[in-house]
Amino acid sequence: MWGFSVSILVNHSVEQDWIKWMKDIHIKEIIETKCFKKAQFCKVHHETKQEGATNYNVVFFADSQQDIIHFYDKYDKDFQKKVFDLYQQNVIFFRTELEFVEFY
Repeated sequence: MWGFSVSILVNHSVEQDWIKWMKDIHIKEIIETKCFKKAQFCKVHHETKQEGATNYNVVFFADSQQDIIHFYDKYDKDFQKKVFDLYQQNVIFFRTELEFVEFY
């Protein structure tokens, strides 16, 4: 099992709209690509906070690294453009691929 983890820093000025969009549209559209089986959407809490913004994380679960590569090749640019068109610099993100070693 593999994970495609997206960490997002969201400006407070767009936060509520962005959360609604993520829950109602964006995550579902990514799942509909069939590259991922499910997703987990989290708010991140930690000691160092960015003033005026909140951190979130989404992990999309894939059967293989090849599924993630397929997502990059076929869908990623379009999804990145959608995010930028809607939120410009109010949403900053970085992605990480995870290979799950064990679930307990």
